[in-house]
Amino acid sequence: MQIIAAFIFAIFFGCRVSGEKNGKIYSYSSGYTSFWFANINCRSNNIISAKELITVHLQESGEMYLETIHILSQRGKGVRAVDVAEYMGFSKPSVSRAVGLLRTGGYLELDANGFLVLTDEGKYIANRTYERHLFFTDFFTSLGVSRETAEDDACKIEHDISDETFQAMKRYVQAQREKE
Repeated sequence: MQIIAAFIFAIFFGCRVSGEKNGKIYSYSSGYTSFWFANINCRSNNIISAKELITVHLQESGEMYLETIHILSQRGKGVRAVDVAEYMGFSKPSVSRAVGLLRTGGYLELDANGFLVLTDEGKYIANRTYERHLFFTDFFTSLGVSRETAEDDACKIEHDISDETFQAMKRYVQAQREKE
């Protein structure tokens, strides 16, 4: 079961998975993300945290789901998969599949009422992604870019920029604002 879950996770979030069970070698590769899951060994350049599942950079789709759940949860009401589907404009089956994979990955849980609740790891990724989104939207609009274009461009960049570059940009913008 763990191998199946890992392969589903890998296919959805674009990882390289390889491992051995009962003498058989299993392998799947898509993108550059990877993780350890039970006895499945995957490698990556950039490990973020460790548990039973050591996660690394989720691809954009996973981060978008987590960010959306975070945004919707700030409204003060519980978040259901149908809310995510409506907000993102995705089909309910697609969201249900993603929710299942994010639960398997340890990024979110369902509470007793069936609401989606981010785990600590899910909150970390959602907050990091949302912070970037807000920063880049603000930065681009300060340059005179329309709000709609700024949000679209921020959404593209927030998933790909390194932590090092993002932190440097934040420091630079802060220093420029302090000079004003």
